[in-house]
Amino acid sequence: MAELDLEAAYLELRRKFSDVLRGNPTVEYIQAEELLEPYYSATVDTTDYFLGNVVDDLNSRRGTILKITDLPGGKRIEADVPVAECFGYSTALRLLTRSRGRCKLEFVGYRPSGGRPPPNPDYVA
Repeated sequence: MAELDLEAAYLELRRKFSDVLRGNPTVEYIQAEELLEPYYSATVDTTDYFLGNVVDDLNSRRGTILKITDLPGGKRIEADVPVAECFGYSTALRLLTRSRGRCKLEFVGYRPSGGRPPPNPDYVA
């Protein structure tokens, strides 16, 4: 009985994908409204001396600086940064601030990415 089920499944697949067997595959695109990517809310504490380096690094990681506040002996930077850009950030922060900086990363959700949407098959150039 199992052999008959496998044979029926094989024949069904051949019927569904007959255009692939003829060397004429069809491609279907799914048009999404927008591409989303995960984001962290980063809170970075640093001394005044290294503030410019830290802000430049967050900008190079596609971060959006939300607020910079004063702390006793330094500054606190709050920013939204894509998760993909945060790998190795604690090490980079340690190097930028000579081990005087601290960071806290919290997942906040998904935001539109800056990337391109999938190609539209109906578009004619």
